[in-house]
Amino acid sequence: MSNTVTIYPGRILFHRWFQVGVSGFFLTKRRPALDPAELLSLNHDSYPYESQHDERRIGDSQPSAIQQSMTTPLVTLDIDGPVATLTMDDGKRNALSPAMFDEIYAALERAEREDAAVVITGREGVLSAGFDLKVMKAGGVPAVKMLRAGYALTARLLSFPKPVVIASPGHAYAMGAFMLLSGDYRYGVPGPYTYVANEVAIGLPMPRVACEVLRLRLAPAARERAVTLSEEFSPEQALQVGFIDALVPADQLLDAARDKAAALLKLDAAAHAVSKKRLRADTLRNIRRALPLDLKDAVVLGVKSVAQSKRGR
Repeated sequence: MSNTVTIYPGRILFHRWFQVGVSGFFLTKRRPALDPAELLSLNHDSYPYESQHDERRIGDSQPSAIQQSMTTPLVTLDIDGPVATLTMDDGKRNALSPAMFDEIYAALERAEREDAAVVITGREGVLSAGFDLKVMKAGGVPAVKMLRAGYALTARLLSFPKPVVIASPGHAYAMGAFMLLSGDYRYGVPGPYTYVANEVAIGLPMPRVACEVLRLRLAPAARERAVTLSEEFSPEQALQVGFIDALVPADQLLDAARDKAAALLKLDAAAHAVSKKRLRADTLRNIRRALPLDLKDAVVLGVKSVAQSKRGR
């Protein structure tokens, strides 16, 4: 029997899909620059690299009045036997906002407690268009925390003890693509969809964490073009270079992903968990080292943007 769980409801955030410049991404004149101590305080386990069974338990506390008044979750978790399906849907492009990350992490914790394999999918036509640029433009601590949540999610998925299958119904941009690449097995669908790490195209150096995930998955020549040229890949090209492992018709996507997750559970569970951590040990170690450096880069970029803005007045 299917058990549908609503992960704490969040609000649907407006996301202007990558039509924004670099200036003002992280800090604005309405927000003071981050204090160094404040930045260092972000290196905590609000978004853990690995499981934290004693934290973030769904249902441990009553939802706030704000949460009770909201009826539309950003993430739903459907647990059907040994497979947990996590569906992201913000009604638009699945912007990875702080609220979305909260619900993703909560869903992963619930799935792990249920000892379930995980299928992650999006809404029709899109897995995710990446970080919520409205939050990034507003800047300050919320933006940096959002970046930390996204970067740490790659390690969380790469080290998840059970199989993780990601079913992309369409576009995967930037952080959406990095999340996709962090799954054990990845499906896409044919159609006019794009897989792209577009940071350089919008004026941002590629984060070190993203480089590690891309290095793990993509063929070398394609990785060079993806990182330095922001090359866009069609589903067929994405299959060839390593963004995805298989293409299936859209109407078969979820069934294929769930069947694959169930089949992977027939593997020896302990051997699976240990083997993927051994294989990915260097990548996971590099992500942990790179994450604070990427956060500091974000703050520096924000400070420079503010300074340039003031000089231009």
